[in-house]
Amino acid sequence: MLAFGGDKPVTMRANPFFVLMGCTNDAALLRSLDPHKPFLICTDDCRTANIPTGAPELATATAVNGKLVALASHGGVLGVWHEGGGVEFFGLPEVADPVMAQEWPAMAMTDGKVIDILARGAKGFVVIRIPAS
Repeated sequence: MLAFGGDKPVTMRANPFFVLMGCTNDAALLRSLDPHKPFLICTDDCRTANIPTGAPELATATAVNGKLVALASHGGVLGVWHEGGGVEFFGLPEVADPVMAQEWPAMAMTDGKVIDILARGAKGFVVIRIPAS
C-alpha cells in the first residue's frame, strides 16, 4: 500500500490475505479474507484489531482515531461497539440495514467527528449519521 499526504509518501507491506475496505483521514482499514480473523488498521504501521466483544462477526466497520468501531442494526436499533470501550445503542426512525459490498458489509465513513453508514431503508438507500465518540 502507498500512502499519500503529509511530507512524504509512506509504503506499507500488508498481509496479502487482507483486502482494503477503505480509508479514513488517519487510517486504512483492511478486512481478512477469513471473517473469523482480525482486521488490519494501518497508519504509519499496520496492526491487527479484533472485532469488539459482542459485535456481530460481519458488522460494518470503520476506524476512529486509529481504533476499530463495529456497527450493526437490528429491528430499528443501531449498535456501535468501540475497540477498547463499551457499546452504544441508537434508535432509528425506521428499520435500516447497512449495505453489503460483495460479500462484506461496506465500510462506514468518518471524519473523526461523525460516522456515516450507508444503509437500505424501507423506501431506498439512507445515510445513518451518528457521533463518532
